[in-house]
Amino acid sequence: MASQAWLEFSLRRSGRLGLEVLERASRRDVDWTGIRASQTSATEVGTRSYRSELRDAFANITSFMAQTSHHCQVREDLLTFVVHTLHPVLARDEDFYIEVSPGMYSVSASVPDSQPQTHLVSIQPGESVVLTFNF
Repeated sequence: MASQAWLEFSLRRSGRLGLEVLERASRRDVDWTGIRASQTSATEVGTRSYRSELRDAFANITSFMAQTSHHCQVREDLLTFVVHTLHPVLARDEDFYIEVSPGMYSVSASVPDSQPQTHLVSIQPGESVVLTFNF
C-alpha cells in the first residue's frame, strides 16, 4: 500500500513537471519565416546531432528518476526497519519522535486486526511534521 501511494505521488509529480515543461516550450517565440529550408549535409548533421543530444538528455533524466526511485525506496525500507526494530508498539496511544533527512517518506501504521494506514509526507529542511493515525 505504501509503495502504491508513493507510485501515485511520483506519477502525479512527473505529470505536473511535464506539463510545466510543455507550457514553457509553448511560450517560446520562434520566427519560422527567418529559417530557410536547406538540403545541405550540415543541416542533416545538425538535426542528427540535435536528436542525439535530445536522446541523451532524456536518457539522463530517466537514469536520474531511476536513481531517485531507488534512494526513496531505500529510505522507506530503512524507516520501516527503524520503526519496527526500535519502537515496538505496546499501547494503542503512543507518540513517536523520528528524526529523518529531508525527503519524501511513506509512513504506515497498523494495529492487529485492522488495515494499515499510510501517510505520504514530504519533509523540507528544518520542517517538523505531525502525523495522526486513527484506529
